[in-house]
This record gives sequence, C-alpha cells and structure tokens, in this order.
Amino acid sequence: MIDQANYRAMSVPFADKSALDKALDSFWEGVAKLRKEHKLPDILMVIAAAYGGGDEDEGECEIVTAGYLGNELRAETLSAYALGYYQSQRQDRIAELVKGAVKKLRHER
Repeated sequence: MIDQANYRAMSVPFADKSALDKALDSFWEGVAKLRKEHKLPDILMVIAAAYGGGDEDEGECEIVTAGYLGNELRAETLSAYALGYYQSQRQDRIAELVKGAVKKLRHER
C-alpha cells in the first residue's frame, strides 16, 4: 500500500538537474554500501524523478533512469523477470476486478 502523503512529499521536483543528479549519486552510493553490508550480489533499480518547474523556459522535466550493481550478464534476465512479475500482478488485479463485476451483474439480474 502506498503512503500518499509521503509519496506526494517525495514527488516535489528537485530545483534543477544538478540537485537531482546529486541526490541520485548519493542514493546510488547508499545502495552500493547496503548491497555490500547485506551481501546481496545483484541489484537492479529503476528510478523516476523530476526537476525544474521554476524556470518558465524549461518547465518541469521528468527523468527515468536505471542502474545495476553486480554481474552485468544477469541485468537483462533480472529486468525481464521484473517486467513479467509486474505484468502478472496487473493481470491478476484485472482478473479480480472482472470477476467482481461479473458476480455483481449476475446478482443484479
């Protein structure tokens, strides 16, 4: 379940690209330290964030970036696994919604 207030707070764009880059570098360094500390060999991350909004010429810009720590030969496999996992979760949720709608329609007849 998503913490809406926390998500809104984290969704405020960074002031500029430099500030976002600094945050991403720091985050990446933190993940690398935790990976080592907890002995997790392969880590795949996809990050979306925004910067700007104060400059009328440029406006707000969203970036999506990905990174991998570990055996790079496994990065594509882990990416495919993640895609399949989230597709399966979405399909399960849709199936639940359809099942509920069909049940409701049958009940209303």
